[in-house]
Amino acid sequence: MKINNQTQIFSKGFTLIELMIALCIGVLVMVMSAPMANMLKSNKASSVAYEFVSALNYARSEAITRGNRVTVCRTISGKKCEGHPDINNQKVWDSGWMVFSDQNGNGQFNPTQDEILKVRSPLPEGYSMRSNAKVRVTYKPIGISPGFMDSWTVCPPGASPGFAKGVIVAYSGRVRFAEDTNDNGTIDNGTPSMKGNPRELVCTA
Repeated sequence: MKINNQTQIFSKGFTLIELMIALCIGVLVMVMSAPMANMLKSNKASSVAYEFVSALNYARSEAITRGNRVTVCRTISGKKCEGHPDINNQKVWDSGWMVFSDQNGNGQFNPTQDEILKVRSPLPEGYSMRSNAKVRVTYKPIGISPGFMDSWTVCPPGASPGFAKGVIVAYSGRVRFAEDTNDNGTIDNGTPSMKGNPRELVCTA
């Protein structure tokens, strides 16, 4: 019987070396997936922090330009200053914020005399932004925000404290990003606590 070589079908299995290479690739992908996911979350948290800093700087600039107070406050509806209940004694800014001209400087939007300048929609699902105490920041026409010194912490979902991003507002109205001043892997507000160490900005549930 003749066998046509062109129609023969050969089945070939994996060699041990090929299986080991495939296994190594699979392990490498698994090992790298978690750090990559955390890096993406950290980048998005940074983006939120940059947006908030931009809103604060914009409010300060508008207060100087307009010659009247301008306020940045947390909001849910985008039409008035409002927020969700405190969590772990921190003010919740997860639903976004709004910037408006605050003619009488009371920190509340009055539709008959104030003007909404910018509105930030809610943060991406799972992301949070909390302040220690303030629900708004109001800038005077000379560009300062006395009484509104505070720090805001932006956290990705399920990330360790090392992935938190922070924004700090000084008495002068100057805005800056929080840094890891003592090189321990966690950002802080640079102000010593009662124990002498900088107060760390950590993520809370």
